[in-house]
Amino acid sequence: MRTQSLIFIVASMTFIFVVGCKVDAYIVYPTSETTPVGSAMDAADDPAIFIHPTDPIKSVIIGTDKQKGLVIYDTKGAIVHEYAIGRINNVDIRQNVIWNEEQITVVGGSNRTDNSIVFYQLDAATRQLTPLHQTPILSKVDEVYGFCMYQAAVLYAFVVGKDGVVEQWKLLPAKDDGLDATLIRSFDVGSQCEGLVADDEFGYLYVGEEEVGIWKYNIKDWDGQKSKVQLIAENKNLKADIEGLTVYYGENGKGYLIASSQGNHTYAIYERQ
Repeated sequence: MRTQSLIFIVASMTFIFVVGCKVDAYIVYPTSETTPVGSAMDAADDPAIFIHPTDPIKSVIIGTDKQKGLVIYDTKGAIVHEYAIGRINNVDIRQNVIWNEEQITVVGGSNRTDNSIVFYQLDAATRQLTPLHQTPILSKVDEVYGFCMYQAAVLYAFVVGKDGVVEQWKLLPAKDDGLDATLIRSFDVGSQCEGLVADDEFGYLYVGEEEVGIWKYNIKDWDGQKSKVQLIAENKNLKADIEGLTVYYGENGKGYLIASSQGNHTYAIYERQ
């Protein structure tokens, strides 16, 4: 059976820059791909990137094998470690998290095996993961799907179910179990969602409602209201499903929100500010 790489080499990828009413399209070409994951068919899905603080060559890509767990790759795409920890659908990472008076790197994900969210510490030297908790953190959404983290004064995690219900969890160190997770709110986006990303600097949560479009929530000053970034019906360059979302941070509040438009194999890029 066919195996799947996290990052495919394809003929081309088209990036659609959307600035106001102006739309520009650019074609870019990949240069490499990761070693295929061990599972067949729809397996490799979501990546997170760890930037080593002193030696960039020791940076890693943490990818999901949706049938088995997490896979860690080096900068050349070779597999360094594999973790058979369940059907991890999405993964996210935060570096320099203050944890028991230390700075650590936290890797988290949505685990569809037991409908939970999971958290690990990444060691920069060994590039290995260590569990931050032993007790499962069980979600109440119908089926855990999209996942992201948000780093403010403390660390938070968001998980969305296939029915569009989002949960926000507050994460703190705990003496007995390593991590204390508290559900602080849940809200309904409307229909099936997967792509989630938090802008740590501005305090926004972006959600991709797959058949509808991209929404923004103010999580720094929560009011429960969503504002429109882009609806599929209003932009011929977007085609359902809206899948992955990510933020590229620039200097002085600049940068981009990037969305994968799965229906036409393109990426839409919006000015972050």
